[in-house]
Amino acid sequence: MSGGSTGYAARSLALAALLSAGCRVADPPQAESPQAGAVLWLSADTSVSFGDDERLTGWADLSGYEHDAEVITWPPGIAKTADPPDRSPRLARSPVASGTESEEPKFVTFDGSDDLLGIVDAEPLNLGGPYGQRTVFLVFRTGDDVQRRQMLFETGGDLRGFNAYLYEGQLYLGAFNVWNDDRGQTTPFGPAHVTAVIAARTTYVATLQFDHPGGALTGYLNGAESGRETAIGRVFVHHEDTGIGGINEDTYYHDGQRQAVPSADHFGGGIGAILVYNSVLPGAERESTERWLMRRFGAVAVELETASLVWSVQAGGYALGAMYVGR
Repeated sequence: MSGGSTGYAARSLALAALLSAGCRVADPPQAESPQAGAVLWLSADTSVSFGDDERLTGWADLSGYEHDAEVITWPPGIAKTADPPDRSPRLARSPVASGTESEEPKFVTFDGSDDLLGIVDAEPLNLGGPYGQRTVFLVFRTGDDVQRRQMLFETGGDLRGFNAYLYEGQLYLGAFNVWNDDRGQTTPFGPAHVTAVIAARTTYVATLQFDHPGGALTGYLNGAESGRETAIGRVFVHHEDTGIGGINEDTYYHDGQRQAVPSADHFGGGIGAILVYNSVLPGAERESTERWLMRRFGAVAVELETASLVWSVQAGGYALGAMYVGR
């Protein structure tokens, strides 16, 4: 277990002890808006369009780059037929704990069978680079099954890219560049992944922070660091369209498995928001964005059995003190 994971679990046990001892439960800190400069900003409560039959017809990018997500009716490797399949996610609302900005936040819900959204190749997202830094915020709500491998979000293919997926009760956040693109200076590397324990039917805000100059890939879940991996390089241009709610073309998993076309490992749950930056946000800006997303989409609380931890209301980090929990 990594040092980050050890501290993560220890803080969870300390929180449980405080609560069992009758410590006061405080209100969460006030929310802030996300930071400027994103190259992708998808929000289920403001930029999703649906038809009369409640099927998604489009998910507009609010970043200004127009990286709109579209339904992938015919993923690569799937032969077209006269009767197109229904791969459109639906709109759903999620029950939340108190203290959120919305009583019923919206999520784009995927059926876990064949629903799939994609974004075409774009320079700021995957055709530029080499990428030495990236921050990804992902709001998602798990379904009944968190054991099966399920892709939440991925850019690139099976040689270079970033991904976030579920497997055997854990969230995996990863980066990889397994081709030697710079004569061994920083590549090849990976796949490099950090993990966090998750539970079924729970809303989370996950953060992937990739920082080659800083020498670490770091994961956060609901604002608490969940792990850190230092064996990383840079990620060069990674062709293959972006996938949301499933693999759109290719990816590379932590166990060395390469998943190629056709699409697979579809997510059975909801996605509330995706924010991508080609930079590492300063700690205070990352934390404020996580707080804002947690309040907006109902992830202000975690269940102790998930080994997740809510943040301290005290300024300056995660010092144990007055904390809050919810359902």
